[in-house]
Amino acid sequence: MDVFIPALLEQLSSGKSVEILCRGNSMNPFLVDRRDSIVLSACTYPELRMGDVVLGLTDSGHWVVHRVVSLKPLLLNGDGNLQSSREYIPENQVYARMVAYVRKGRRGEVSSPGWRRWSAFWKFCGKVSVGSWSLRRVLLGLWRRIYISRPSTD
Repeated sequence: MDVFIPALLEQLSSGKSVEILCRGNSMNPFLVDRRDSIVLSACTYPELRMGDVVLGLTDSGHWVVHRVVSLKPLLLNGDGNLQSSREYIPENQVYARMVAYVRKGRRGEVSSPGWRRWSAFWKFCGKVSVGSWSLRRVLLGLWRRIYISRPSTD
């Protein structure tokens, strides 16, 4: 990370978009570890909208690529994380916004109606709950069981 992040920030500051491989499960089911890549472009806090997926440095010093769930204060949450794992990001610590994803060799834009519909649906799922069980939590559990039980294609 000591070499990767400075090189990434240099590319972004020169106006280039950068494609990186997804690592980790915090953005499941939208972005899958080692299967999907994301395309990032530089942005600043005033350009952000609710629901954007951004690269930021948390106030505790961790780099994350998560979805904006609140603008004031700026809070991020991974799609595969529950509500309790939100991260506060100082406004000056947002460096890039996801503009596209690459899945199985095909590029998709986050501005597409399909991506926006699924993002809105996932947000809705987090609000529907019975007791301590949200619809999002149930769907994530099902998705993990189905996805993890599939044979690897590597």
